[in-house]
Amino acid sequence: MRLHNGIIHNAMKKKRALIAEDTDEHYRAFEGFLAEMGLEVERAAFGDEALEKMLCSDYDIVILDLELPKKKGMEILREVRKSKPYLPIIVVSAFAGVHGEAECLNLGADDYIEKRFNKDTFQARVRRAMWHGCVANEDKVLSWGGIAVNVSTHTVRYRKTKMDLSEKEFNILLPLVKAQGKLVDADMLEKATWGDLNRTSIRLELKIKALRDKFSALGAPRDIIGSNRGMGYVLRDC
Repeated sequence: MRLHNGIIHNAMKKKRALIAEDTDEHYRAFEGFLAEMGLEVERAAFGDEALEKMLCSDYDIVILDLELPKKKGMEILREVRKSKPYLPIIVVSAFAGVHGEAECLNLGADDYIEKRFNKDTFQARVRRAMWHGCVANEDKVLSWGGIAVNVSTHTVRYRKTKMDLSEKEFNILLPLVKAQGKLVDADMLEKATWGDLNRTSIRLELKIKALRDKFSALGAPRDIIGSNRGMGYVLRDC
């Protein structure tokens, strides 16, 4: 383990941040502050893109603008908290204190700050939110249907029977469980699992088949992982 700017890092896994912000100027400011703290930064410029990323990928902190195009921040927050109650989320707005601060906090935001902030204050709030998220995530178990996934220990059970999954199988199953019966984009699953996208490869299809085989061996229906050709996969409530 190592300490960098007040954040504890695992030597093998870099902390990840998502900045859901459509304005280039503000994005660059947030990106610079987070990169200085040692975080790996991704961007979502549209609300629907931000929601999909938040549901299907793991982040250590999310900076969420209230006024995103296509889907507003409050709607995103409300939806994400249904399946990710512990994801650290800081809402940012140009109108702090007058446009829904109390509502955002009541919906589960970890903090709410005005865009006119200084670097030190912003980084301090990020550290606090990430620390609370680490504490809350200890031994967290996510469930959907008969499946239970322990995020801390990377163990999976189906109907109380422990499953033996490879790392990539686990990385594919986790976002499907987090999506709680909603369709997960196939490209996002592949990028989250292998770090890139290869449209000529059938590696994702082969891993999905392996997961189906393992669930089927425990009595689950063969279509427990349903597919929508050309779009993605969905985990059925079985």
